[in-house]
Amino acid sequence: MARDIQKWKAAQKAWYERVVKTRRKEWFAKNGPCVDCGSWENLELDHEDPKTKISHTVWSWGERKRTIELAKCKARCRRCHRRKTTRDLKKMDANAHQRIVDPPRTAWCCTGEHFAPVEHFSKDRAKRRGLQTECRFCRSKTRNKGNYNTKLRRASAGETVDSARL
Repeated sequence: MARDIQKWKAAQKAWYERVVKTRRKEWFAKNGPCVDCGSWENLELDHEDPKTKISHTVWSWGERKRTIELAKCKARCRRCHRRKTTRDLKKMDANAHQRIVDPPRTAWCCTGEHFAPVEHFSKDRAKRRGLQTECRFCRSKTRNKGNYNTKLRRASAGETVDSARL
């Protein structure tokens, strides 16, 4: 059993090296150098507006979801990133009433391909992390669409259908 765990950890590390680091290097090669000083050393991902940040662990996400999150970011070297963060924090302290509020916990809706608050997903023990894969708005859209199509089929087959509900 210990060997299985070691194999699994080795496979995870290999995947991380192959996929995640490659994605990160490609993005920084395309979007570098640092927007402030022009350096290529120690580049970091900086969210321009911290209020819109969902997570900083974007490299393991799928292409569509990752692209949406990375559109909110700039490449900054470690030094400039710390300076900007310090400036932002000082600005927040000067305007204490305008502090950054943590964004609501969100999840990815696979049907509508957007982020939605976790509360919009119902619990489902069979699904990953106990949440359904579609938010309540997309789920209600697909359900209503299905009911409408069913009523149309019944009407074309000659069955009596309440037209007020159609």
